[in-house]
Amino acid sequence: TMVTAYDYPSALHVNRAGIDILLVGDSCAMVELGYETTQPMTLDQMVHHCEAVKRGAPSGPLLVGDMPLGTYEYDDTDVALRNAYRLVKEGGMDAVKLEGGSKL
Repeated sequence: TMVTAYDYPSALHVNRAGIDILLVGDSCAMVELGYETTQPMTLDQMVHHCEAVKRGAPSGPLLVGDMPLGTYEYDDTDVALRNAYRLVKEGGMDAVKLEGGSKL
């Protein structure tokens, strides 16, 4: 099972429910921050929300953080890796998710 959470209280409930995977999605831009799309979401904002979710579910589900638009679509893969590492190291995520229609 998998659900999405963006904050500490939601992560607490997900953890208690025994959900297998918890996604911290860039849809946080619309659901929590009031934007019309996910496009304004920054990596710093994602790290902030990932940290909060990690505190709410420190040892429960597999934590997956979304890579926001503009953080991995580069010819230089080092940029994408640096950004992914931030979600893992700073945000406390176990994995990262990215989307795209072309080979990366």
